Amino acid sequence: MAKKIIPGKLYARIRMSIPIFYVNAIIRTRDGVLLGKRNNEPAKGKIWYIRGRVWLGETPERAVLRKVKEETGLNARVSDFVGLYSTVFKDDKTTQTMNAVYVVDAIGGRLQMDRRHSEFVFLKSIGRNLHPYIKRTLSDSKVFAGKRRVEKGRRKTYAFVIKQG
Repeated sequence: MAKKIIPGKLYARIRMSIPIFYVNAIIRTRDGVLLGKRNNEPAKGKIWYIRGRVWLGETPERAVLRKVKEETGLNARVSDFVGLYSTVFKDDKTTQTMNAVYVVDAIGGRLQMDRRHSEFVFLKSIGRNLHPYIKRTLSDSKVFAGKRRVEKGRRKTYAFVIKQG
């Protein structure tokens, strides 16, 4: 299904009224877990996941692979679903996102930065300087703790409020 672009003013009204559905990628590479320093709001200047909206008719799994390719140039495969998290960004406008977080494994392609990031960072562990949302989701993913035990049943949903500045 072809994506339809919502005009900017209408999208601003929508995002102030309802949560927006996003995917976040915890990208495992042989050099570590890949994150990017964001150029755009929300979370501008912060080390953050490769992320993006899910288009109408697109599965979250396809969306996360699309975003990884668009923003990093890497091909990937989905390894695990970590959970569903809610973030509220308090910047010039309040934005709430519902984030499906996935662990993906880089399987090819050529790493290249797009306009959304000023640098890429490869993590070998959960650093103290990371945002609490990133720390929590990395911890939940168990990417730094070897094999992860898949839990049966429902996953918990977590909420984070993120204030800019």
